[in-house]
Amino acid sequence: EKQADWGKAKDTQLLKTYATQLGMNTSQFGNCLDSKKYQSKVDADLSEGQNFGISGTPDVFVNSQFQNGAIDYPTLKKMIDDELAK
Repeated sequence: EKQADWGKAKDTQLLKTYATQLGMNTSQFGNCLDSKKYQSKVDADLSEGQNFGISGTPDVFVNSQFQNGAIDYPTLKKMIDDELAK
């Protein structure tokens, strides 16, 4: 629910504040975040998404069907059923 806030953040401080609010081990969280251990994986996922024309989340692919934005269960079920019927 706070993605609009942290998605535009210029640094990691807001995420660290959320960790504190959630009662997480802030030292461990901060060290993990600051290490950028997974940065290359995040960058690769971002690049792959951009190659598919994805500009944000949530987006859903079911084989060749693409749905931008959140979808409800009946819509998702229909997408899956349509693909299974092929």
